[in-house]
Amino acid sequence: MVDEMKLDQYMICLEVVDYYPDANIIFWLDYLEKHVQGKVHILSYRAIKQEIQKKYTGNKFVWIFGMVKSYEAIGKYIGEQNKEDAIVIVGGERLACCCVEKAISALKFEDKYSKLHLQEDEDWTDFSKNIDKLYGKYQSDISGLVLICNVNNTIADRINKELESSNNMSISKTEILGYNCESSDNATKVLREIKNKSLQEALEIIKTNAATMDSEHIIMCKAIAYHSNGGITKTIELLKSIYKTLSNEQKLFLAEMYILQNSKEEAKKIFEEVYSEDRWERGLFELGLDIYKKDEKRYRDILEEGIIYQPENIFLIERYANFLVDQENHKEAASWFRKIDKPYFELIARINDLLAEEQTDIKIVKSYIFEIVEKNPDLKNIALLKVALYAKSKGHYYNAYNLLQEADLHEVDDTTQDILEHKIDILKDSERACKALGKLKPFRKEKDYAILLEKRCSLLLECINFFANIENGYYHWRKLLECQQVDIWNISLKKRVLGCIKELGKIDFDRMLPDSYISNLQLSEEHLNCDTAIICLRKSNCGEMSPEKFGCTREELVKGSWGLIEDEGTTIQRIWLRYYCSIGASFLSENPQEATSFSLSILEYGKTVDSSEQKLLVALYLMAWANVQFRLGNTIEGVACAIVSIKQLLVLKEVTPVLEEGLNILSKYLGMYDELYSENEKNDVVESIEVLKKYNESLEPLHYKYSDDVTEIIQNYEGRVENHEKKDSHWLFDLSNLIAGKVKNKEYDKAVKYITDNYNSIHELLNQRRDIAAKLYYLWGDLLIKTGGSIENFLLGLEMLDNAIIQLQKRRQVYHQEERAALAQEYDQIIREYLCFSGIYYAVKDIEEETKRKLRKEILEKMSICLPLSVIEQKNYYLKNEISDELDKKHCRLQQLKREYAIMLKGNRVEDNDVQTIAREIEFLSKELINKHPYYMPLNKFEGTNWEELKKNLKPDEVVYQYVLTETAMVSILVTDKWIDIRTKFFSAEGDTPYSGMKKYGQIIESNMSSDDEIKYYSSVITDVVAEHLCEYVFNHKTKSVYVIPDISKSIFPIAAVQYKGIYLIDEVEEIVNFIDYVQLINSLNTELDDIKIVNKVFGKREETSIHHINKWLEEHIMDNVVSITDCSDDLQAVSMECKKGKNTLIVYGHGVREPASELTEGAQSIEGAKSMIQIREVLKEVCISNFILISCVGGTPNSNNPEISSGTWTSIFERFNGNIMTCRWSVPTRDTISMMDKIYDNLLNKKMRFGEALVKAQRDMKNSGKNQLSWAGIECWIN
Repeated sequence: MVDEMKLDQYMICLEVVDYYPDANIIFWLDYLEKHVQGKVHILSYRAIKQEIQKKYTGNKFVWIFGMVKSYEAIGKYIGEQNKEDAIVIVGGERLACCCVEKAISALKFEDKYSKLHLQEDEDWTDFSKNIDKLYGKYQSDISGLVLICNVNNTIADRINKELESSNNMSISKTEILGYNCESSDNATKVLREIKNKSLQEALEIIKTNAATMDSEHIIMCKAIAYHSNGGITKTIELLKSIYKTLSNEQKLFLAEMYILQNSKEEAKKIFEEVYSEDRWERGLFELGLDIYKKDEKRYRDILEEGIIYQPENIFLIERYANFLVDQENHKEAASWFRKIDKPYFELIARINDLLAEEQTDIKIVKSYIFEIVEKNPDLKNIALLKVALYAKSKGHYYNAYNLLQEADLHEVDDTTQDILEHKIDILKDSERACKALGKLKPFRKEKDYAILLEKRCSLLLECINFFANIENGYYHWRKLLECQQVDIWNISLKKRVLGCIKELGKIDFDRMLPDSYISNLQLSEEHLNCDTAIICLRKSNCGEMSPEKFGCTREELVKGSWGLIEDEGTTIQRIWLRYYCSIGASFLSENPQEATSFSLSILEYGKTVDSSEQKLLVALYLMAWANVQFRLGNTIEGVACAIVSIKQLLVLKEVTPVLEEGLNILSKYLGMYDELYSENEKNDVVESIEVLKKYNESLEPLHYKYSDDVTEIIQNYEGRVENHEKKDSHWLFDLSNLIAGKVKNKEYDKAVKYITDNYNSIHELLNQRRDIAAKLYYLWGDLLIKTGGSIENFLLGLEMLDNAIIQLQKRRQVYHQEERAALAQEYDQIIREYLCFSGIYYAVKDIEEETKRKLRKEILEKMSICLPLSVIEQKNYYLKNEISDELDKKHCRLQQLKREYAIMLKGNRVEDNDVQTIAREIEFLSKELINKHPYYMPLNKFEGTNWEELKKNLKPDEVVYQYVLTETAMVSILVTDKWIDIRTKFFSAEGDTPYSGMKKYGQIIESNMSSDDEIKYYSSVITDVVAEHLCEYVFNHKTKSVYVIPDISKSIFPIAAVQYKGIYLIDEVEEIVNFIDYVQLINSLNTELDDIKIVNKVFGKREETSIHHINKWLEEHIMDNVVSITDCSDDLQAVSMECKKGKNTLIVYGHGVREPASELTEGAQSIEGAKSMIQIREVLKEVCISNFILISCVGGTPNSNNPEISSGTWTSIFERFNGNIMTCRWSVPTRDTISMMDKIYDNLLNKKMRFGEALVKAQRDMKNSGKNQLSWAGIECWIN
């Protein structure tokens, strides 16, 4: 048949079938073999069966599979062939360009985009024009040009129309006899109709047209409907069901869905299948690079082959250039970036030029880069970032920071995020910050210290403003918050609070309130509509409207409002719903975790809102977050977020939250920290109060602290308390303010009477207002104990303190350490007060036995929790932080479902079946993970020391001792294997308190001028305070081991310094070990010590004298099983490698660095490195060891009176490390350090002593050699 036919050998052959048949290829190869004298060149852009390739071999046929996909490349190849040759192009349809804007289904999923295009929507006009030129140009150069294209009828008709006037080729259309395209054509029509439709609408359209399509086309249409609505899970399920019928393009689409679900193994299988068959498939290489980005070799292979096949693919060019950057081949990388003719890539190319030539002059760098910015101002931020990073990499922090400061931070994009993250990285590190801000000396100059604090404060507010737009953005601003303690932040933040309240005092809120969204809600008296639900939530929060009015409880009101507004409400109503649920939960819920979860739900809901609503959403999220954090005790984070939120809300002219929670938070802050403000500043506050109090009554009590004459306000509160119709929450607030006024006027008898007369009502109401219950119980209990005047009032006061503790224990049920730690200061204060007065009463000789037994029980309970609880809980979390593959899959699944749900909500109703199906699975998985997955589970609650269990585990020659200091007494517990003894030591009002005496001891130790006699005297005085109880036992009973729970937040005194009747405790015992977690102590008592294998690491500046001496000693002092890393590098890689090789003990040497303006007795924040500050938590993350010794001044002392909210060295060690620890309480002379450590090495390595024994033996030897306490007593041993 081929012999008989005579065809135009310049032919476009259009195959109109749904798959790639081989008939046309075979037909044309057979025909051309007979009709051309030269060779037949097959340029293939799609897979061809091996049997066909084998059939057409020899000199006659030339197979080309690596041809670049471009008209120019094809033309060039044709031009190089002989006139007798013919060209067959297979897969010509792949030369058509894709129109991105015409995607039939487009989905943005987090930071990824997923799009599906119809072949019809490709640019067939451009295709036809280029093909026409190709045929026209080479008509006389070769003997035939056949282009085989696989298209549908619609495309075939369009190509015919575009080329109907061309005389350069013939066009044929081929199809399989009996093949019906009707189903395919109808499916295409349906896909166009369902574009941008909601899921329910799309499914209804598909159902209506189902009779006109095959089952495979119906399923494909449904899959695309789910895809465009965010239903990735269902899309995968549908496509899997017809996998065998999918084209390679559709298979890659399915693989893309797997990647969105983080199911990369499934995606790999599909990729490898298509990769082996058809390397011309659009998107193949991009998909492969995404899948294999963590497999360097496979990634490189795919990338290099992709460049061969698609040398003009911008995506591949950029990836290849970045690959060269990673290989530090900057010169070649620059040339590749320049292949992409866009200003951004020229900028990146120039960065690589500079790296290639190792340019160090930042002025030259900036000038070279900013030549691009002059013509492309939109690249300013990215240019500033790149130059800053260049400067930072060279150690030029001043230039880097100033470049970052020039950036515009208004856009919420990756570049702005990177800029802020690098600013945080610079300013949180004191050494880098000092360089960045112009060689500041904050440890010496008060002015420089003020500059540093102000810059950090400004950055904090910048970060809150930006990162509030990002899920879990609070992690970022908390990195900055960690670098200073609360008292330090207050120094700069107090000015912002004052400025904020003064600004608010100048605003005409009467004019603005009518425009507030809340002011325009329509209250329905007949039924609960969405507006009414929001009003009820808001008013029930403050007690103005009781839910009982609608015949329900608060919980039922929240649940009902949530269901109603989620089903029927607008986007704005859903935002306000979440806001008021969070506010209410912070007041009224027993567990503040509810308030936290509600506030985070605002931001989570933000994934579904339009950009026009985003600003309000962020502002309300910030206010809700500010409220819950402040009420939990995170006052700095709370007030900073409130300041930013107030500013945002004022811009939006939405003032109701400003006047409600905004003023509440500012009022509480001003009340807590009134001592920070001068008289003039207080006058400014009073002026603002007078203007604003009509909008928020919480400002009125500030008069007690900011005004001298409060007679009028007290009279006002007296009237309110007497005239209240019922005792509700408003009455409770008025009563509390009245009592505070009476206390200010020193009318203690009247204040006490108000409490005792109303105690039952107070108790009932405080159970409803969880946010203030603990504080009022504490304040009033304290008042009754100190001024009550009777034993009944004293006992009632203790009861109120106990109630305060119970309330705080309930509020500690929040999931995360930061929130629990924030409550620690208040918790600790109340426990100490309870112990102080119950201990004093317990010591009275003539109290009844029943009362004494009750007091003993209570004292044991309170002593057991007078610990840094959240530090222990966080450590236990890290110890158990193991995640199985199954749990990790469920975690990923939950995150996936939440993203799908957020997208589906945009165009679908909450009550739609598919939306509800996802919601139910989210709920199920969330409940399961909260009980099983460490990331979701609440921190386990540490119940405190179990005294009886400790007693059972002690040997006859072992003793456990705990002491707690208070302002007027010291309470101690002594535990042996036979009994538990409690003792209280009371101090008179004359002379030093336990606190002030401890502070003096710390100052003497840190002073270079102190004499031996002075040190001995004060240590003996403090021994009488904190260790007399212990010494009386040890000096009269044979004791080998002493295990101590020291009062770590109040005491700088090490037990090794105890001397009783002229004899040191270390002369009477073999080991002294400190601990805070009794479980770890018991474990250590029953565990044998492994052989010690040590890695020493020195941090610091090599040229510094002390570091030089330590290095020299370690380098000369060669020991078995000891490796010393003395290069002073900040890098931890060498340490990590040694630990992986079997070293189980890390000893770190370096200078501990306090915060600027810290007190002399406070501990280290970090360790001085060669180029930056070293955070111990980062060191401990990198190693797996059993023993840790930190020889660093004040590394063994918390850098805050609340170790739980500290980010300093001590807290980092005890949160991150489990095992034996040695740390230094104070600075020790270098030579004495070397002498001491020499003895400790010998005791551990050669004498095989336990850690506590090794230390006490070394201390005893140092003491006996004539050294004073300064040289040896400050090193302590811990088990943690």
